[in-house]
Amino acid sequence: MVVQHEGRGQDRPGPIYDDAMKILADDDLDAVLSLVGVPGGAHELDTELPGSTVRVDLLARTTSGIVHVEFVKDRAPTLDLRMMTYRLRIRGRDGDRDTPIAQHVLVPGDDVTVPDRYHDIDAKQSMFGWSVVRLAELDPTPLLANPTT
Repeated sequence: MVVQHEGRGQDRPGPIYDDAMKILADDDLDAVLSLVGVPGGAHELDTELPGSTVRVDLLARTTSGIVHVEFVKDRAPTLDLRMMTYRLRIRGRDGDRDTPIAQHVLVPGDDVTVPDRYHDIDAKQSMFGWSVVRLAELDPTPLLANPTT
């Protein structure tokens, strides 16, 4: 499948869930960020992180800091490592030590287990965490009130 949408560059094959969520974020960023509990007023940032061609699914700046959202529909055994890597690359590119970075994983159902933190067992002080938001557990009333969600 090839999906094309404005603001994301060239056509590319991609995972359907990621692409669909990215298209929705292009259309209504605030609506997609509301799914993970982030209030409106954000503007999207370039998703390519330095040091490679790695791209996160959604990256935005709000009045309170930087928000990173990953869209995960299947078991992701290395998600914790990816989230840590993304966080460090975001910090190196957009942040400084004082800019808060909020990370979220948006999962469609409750049948997929994903971690909510990275803990490096060799360096006991290295721990990062993020929220895991399950669409199936959200109250449908506000979701149905917005055409995007």
